[in-house]
Amino acid sequence: MADYATVTEANSQVEDAYATLRWTGSTPSSLLLSFDNSRFTFDPWKNYSGVVMEQGRVQLDADWNEWLAEVSRRIQAGTLDIMGHAAYPPTTPSAFLITATSGTRNEVTIGCGRMYVDGLLAENHGIPANASWDPALAELSGSPQPPNPGDPKPIDFTQQPYLPGAVAPTDTGSYLAYLDAWTRAITYLEDTQLVDIAVGVDTTGRLQPVWQVKLMANTGDWTCATPDSEIPYPASSAGRLTTNVQPNPTAGPCCLTDNTGYTGVENQFYCAEIHQAGQCSDTPNLNGATFKWSRDHASVETSVTAIQTVQNSIGNTASQLTVTSLGRDQVLGFKNGDWIDLLDDWSELWGNHGVLCQIDSVNVPASSVTLTATVDTTAAAPGPGVAANFPVGSGNLTEPTRHTRIRRWEQSGKVYDSDGNQWCDLSTTGDLIPVPATKTLVLENGITVQFGLNPSGGSFNVGDFWTFAARTADGSVESTFNTDQDSYRYFDAPSNWDVTIHDLALTASTLPAILANNVELLTITDNRIAMNDVSSQWASVYVSGIEIRIEKNWIVLQDDMNAIVSMPSSVVTDLSAGFDAIAPAIPLANGGIHVGGPSRDVFIVENEIEGGSRNGITLGSFSILDATGGPASGLTGLLPNAPDPAAATFTLALPGSVVSGNSKGTIVAGGLLQNIQIARNRIRNMGLCGIGPVGFFNLLETIEVISVQNLTITGNAIAGSVQNQVLAPKAGASLFGYGAICVPDVQNIIARDNTITDFGNVPGAHV
Repeated sequence: MADYATVTEANSQVEDAYATLRWTGSTPSSLLLSFDNSRFTFDPWKNYSGVVMEQGRVQLDADWNEWLAEVSRRIQAGTLDIMGHAAYPPTTPSAFLITATSGTRNEVTIGCGRMYVDGLLAENHGIPANASWDPALAELSGSPQPPNPGDPKPIDFTQQPYLPGAVAPTDTGSYLAYLDAWTRAITYLEDTQLVDIAVGVDTTGRLQPVWQVKLMANTGDWTCATPDSEIPYPASSAGRLTTNVQPNPTAGPCCLTDNTGYTGVENQFYCAEIHQAGQCSDTPNLNGATFKWSRDHASVETSVTAIQTVQNSIGNTASQLTVTSLGRDQVLGFKNGDWIDLLDDWSELWGNHGVLCQIDSVNVPASSVTLTATVDTTAAAPGPGVAANFPVGSGNLTEPTRHTRIRRWEQSGKVYDSDGNQWCDLSTTGDLIPVPATKTLVLENGITVQFGLNPSGGSFNVGDFWTFAARTADGSVESTFNTDQDSYRYFDAPSNWDVTIHDLALTASTLPAILANNVELLTITDNRIAMNDVSSQWASVYVSGIEIRIEKNWIVLQDDMNAIVSMPSSVVTDLSAGFDAIAPAIPLANGGIHVGGPSRDVFIVENEIEGGSRNGITLGSFSILDATGGPASGLTGLLPNAPDPAAATFTLALPGSVVSGNSKGTIVAGGLLQNIQIARNRIRNMGLCGIGPVGFFNLLETIEVISVQNLTITGNAIAGSVQNQVLAPKAGASLFGYGAICVPDVQNIIARDNTITDFGNVPGAHV
């Protein structure tokens, strides 16, 4: 809501308040940061209206909280539809009425009552001493029924309950007043009365609608007729996040997954939060946006009752924090070396980040933590962008009404991108991670995050956050593909969405003619691709991602027959010198289509695939990890090493490791393939399988395996597969074989109506 008041006029009062309210919450469930939850399951697109409890079932916090979110969303949506984006009811006619007077000091008051902002209730109860009994609601109220317009009993601008330390302007001039409203998470640290002293521990949290009346200098001579778009209100966040997984070593013998997804041994609820506002950059920039993350939803926190200056373990001057708890146990507690946020209500309500500190030592008997440095304990006026401070009084005690607290974060050490390159060393950045513009960063246990901004412009704001659950049973990580931060929802298309590669004549040599990694909504159709017959590590086409269609393409080698049949005459003329007169007996080029992992919903339909030394269609991929478990190389193709052009035998056996220079890398399976359909393709003259895996691991040495869920292979014509001489399996290796269709590990497969002829180069081959 925006009102206009000029402090040079006595009793200047706005008669028509027009609404343009900034509210930072789309649903209550999106603002539960710091609650100790297992996950959030509410999805408004499912149109659920309630949660039904069934007898004898396990009770989960997620079900209870989804029910709360469903009911809250229903109330909010109904109120929005009936009341509009911003309105005050006739029962509280003075709600948020702004009155400005000048004199010895400027004074701004805010009328009591209720106002509805995008369906969210913002209520100014007034001063408790001025309240009277409201018989309609059976409560004390600053705006009781029946309404009394002549006695609004407003509160002073400086007495707002959710903008501590606010001051009215001391100069003369014109100001715009606007209402800022959102939903805030409250735990027992902010309200100690949430703990029943008969129980002695916290049991639940609360959601609190928060409102703030703020003033902005009227530098544009705005009036009530000025469109909202012409008024520079504080910008909404443009931040986005995409989560994913990549191959990663298991976290130990208790890990339930096969290195293709989340490899932690505990179910976790992750949170990534923007610490410092700003832009992102692919060069680490501590002056831009930075972030931090937690695997426990930032729920490991405790109150700070005192701050004093001491000498830490290495003799440096540092702050010592007296806390009410050091945590539940060694896992959910505070320990030496942990990074923590020191914050309070003032920093939170003014939209400022806390102070990131590192714990030097923990004193269990004294219930205190000593930091590596000092924090500011002097009092300072609050305001947007003002550095957090934590004033102490007698006995170095913190101010109880400010609810000073610490919150643990998990980032530490060196941070790498998904290609194995070091992004930053947190020992030199104050444990803050600069937000990259396009790079994908690895958090831990195979989890990756990629940040982005809304294409329409903007930046990251302090406190933007995203939550996602990770589960050990299947290695899944909750998807937040290009999701706006949990306070805003835009869902605009990213730059790698919905791409079509159509009707092209392509030639290539040692790299794929088409390489599309980690894409969504990709169509490759009606293209003609001829590969130069030279050895390489790649197939003719490489894809990975979600919702990919490869249909009606010609994928061949550069020989005269294929050139005439599949390529335009102009291409044949231009490249005739490089075309082989006849198809080679043992091709060097791999040929075919390669679907890397993780990928989901891939359709390979009605393609002509002719010639190559390996599979016609290859399923799955592998990664090479260094000694630390990080990626030792970037994207990999069909082979971990460059092939020998003079090789007379071929194999799909994957080694357990590979040596590159002086370093040794471990080979692990790539991401899972799901919902793959291969139908009505014609595959001819392939050196290995018509349809087969990128390789087989020796299961006597490793648990790695190329896995596919929901595979359909129907109506394909496969002629002349396994034309190369196959290397006999190594003695003692786990069994594997070759064939026109060959898959190592599949859950749910349909294979029917396929025609297979002429496989194997000689009778008795390993087919």
